[in-house]
Amino acid sequence: MSDQHGSALGRKLWHGCVPVCFSIDASEITTLQVPPPFYAMVPRVSSLLTATENVINHFKDTAPPMFSAHAIWFSVDSRPLKWQLPFGVLYDLYAQKKLPWEVTVHFQGYPTQQLLPWDDMSAVEAHFINNYKQAMYLLYGSTKWIMNLPQQKQGLLWQGVLKNDYQLFHSIHADVLPANEPRRNIPVRIVLANEPMIQMPISASRQELLTIHDVLTYLVPDLDISTHEILVHGVTVDLEVSIEGLYKSFVYPDGFLYITLTRHQS
Repeated sequence: MSDQHGSALGRKLWHGCVPVCFSIDASEITTLQVPPPFYAMVPRVSSLLTATENVINHFKDTAPPMFSAHAIWFSVDSRPLKWQLPFGVLYDLYAQKKLPWEVTVHFQGYPTQQLLPWDDMSAVEAHFINNYKQAMYLLYGSTKWIMNLPQQKQGLLWQGVLKNDYQLFHSIHADVLPANEPRRNIPVRIVLANEPMIQMPISASRQELLTIHDVLTYLVPDLDISTHEILVHGVTVDLEVSIEGLYKSFVYPDGFLYITLTRHQS
């Protein structure tokens, strides 16, 4: 994972937000009056579920009774949004650059066949930390540095993401990175609509020579790249950009480089 502590570009990416218009599913409104939407700025590097508490408070008087907060879920065009993906990746994948992004809120009928369950925000934190550990292992062949990190500091990593606090996150992250350990792989995830996410480590012995075109040709050989837009943090990426340079500048807090492929609009 690259060290973006003090990086001007890293800080700008961290503070990138998407304006979102949350509206309750019309079939779940329990009052005669339709409630107004809830507008929020959601950080790209965070989880969609970070908006849950404010959304519940906004719609609680018009929504069906909830037994627990984890019954809530979100969709766009009837497509459930996978909360385990960073919010910026979801926006790049489905929003077609519309602003504000119109997202539907559901309080019933959690689609367990399509979405991972979550009992509370501690489950979301655990998912993030597991991703972070996985990225560390791919990078350095070991998770001992983060495993040796006190539990309190591991929690502060997540708090940095949850609160969109760049300084807090990177003050802890800088302590986790091994000082003299050679990097073995670049953790890369390819995300396409309606397809399982593709994950493949890119070997350190080749990464300096590999471009985005090389990586995509290898990982999705049957895909016609010319029909897709390639996005990283909402930025259209040239096929000749090196995968190593892209990772250094555009890695997400969980340690993965997410490359989103969307079909060109006709």
